[in-house]
Amino acid sequence: MNASPRLSVIIAAWNASDFIREAIGSALSDPSVDLEVIVVDDKSTDDTARICEEIAAADGRVKVLRMERNGGPGIARNRGFEHARGEYVTFLDADDRVAPGAYSRLLSFADEHDLDISRGNMGKLGGPDELTVPIHPVIPSEEVFSSPDDLRLMALSTMAPPADASERNLNYGASAGSAIFRRDMLIRAGVVFSEVPHAISEDIIYCYQALRASARAGVCTQVVYLYRQNPMSRSHYPAPDLMTRGLDAARTLHGLILADGLPPKDALYALRYGIDIIRSFSKNFLLSGMSLGEKRRWYRAQLADPMIAQCRRDYPMESLSAMHRAAFKSFAGGHFMRLLMLTYARELLRILKK
Repeated sequence: MNASPRLSVIIAAWNASDFIREAIGSALSDPSVDLEVIVVDDKSTDDTARICEEIAAADGRVKVLRMERNGGPGIARNRGFEHARGEYVTFLDADDRVAPGAYSRLLSFADEHDLDISRGNMGKLGGPDELTVPIHPVIPSEEVFSSPDDLRLMALSTMAPPADASERNLNYGASAGSAIFRRDMLIRAGVVFSEVPHAISEDIIYCYQALRASARAGVCTQVVYLYRQNPMSRSHYPAPDLMTRGLDAARTLHGLILADGLPPKDALYALRYGIDIIRSFSKNFLLSGMSLGEKRRWYRAQLADPMIAQCRRDYPMESLSAMHRAAFKSFAGGHFMRLLMLTYARELLRILKK
């Protein structure tokens, strides 16, 4: 292995024995790319660490680190980054897969345009069109951004669409896996994942900070990352504190925007993100198998979060769709049964549209 590979691929892995061979194999599949794969076992209780060490023993490009305690993917990725030596770094979830030729394409695109960040499309694992049909948000054409205003809008658009219809929506994705990042840039700017155990939305915060630090970022249309929708993932499984952790991420983003000295109106992106968190996570709970009483108690416990009142007070509700606006107002206004009925109606419409 060369002293400084072109790319470091960091995989945070926890109880991923069913998928980790496939994930590592996909990262190593292109022999033309000079890379290292750093797998960080996040205190797994299954065979994940053993499988990874077996692969590392057979392939010198693979290194395995073991966490002393389980802290979630953000903390594990930070430990992996401390050991990374690549010119660029990227991240791969242990149950996902890299598309064939992805790293070669992202590196050549970065070289061609001297990019700090090179991003491609994402696809959904499991279908015949996984390499040809991107999932939202879709990158429609190759483009390079270097103006401060464009990079600002790209960073903000990782959170949500603009409240102001006159601003361009430059949301090309906020996954840390569908992009490569110049490592020196990340080090200079101090860009790391949250060290809060089991924080969520860590990719969005990371990509916002990376884009704010970058001088040139580009997007290409090739599907480079294949995502596996896991119903037991942190964002789908209704853990009791899930909403709180999501709104903590919105608070963090709001604070970063203000600390960056951006116009006060830019903080609306973080508030819209908070509103979207409320919509998404309340849906997960209300459609779960919990009893009606359990759902009501969970709902009432959420209402004390000050971010909900801030979103209700400061965000221009007229910019939301009618259904989104009605659902948020029901949630924030304490109307549990109305929210429940809206959630089931929205789910029924989704099913009927299939």
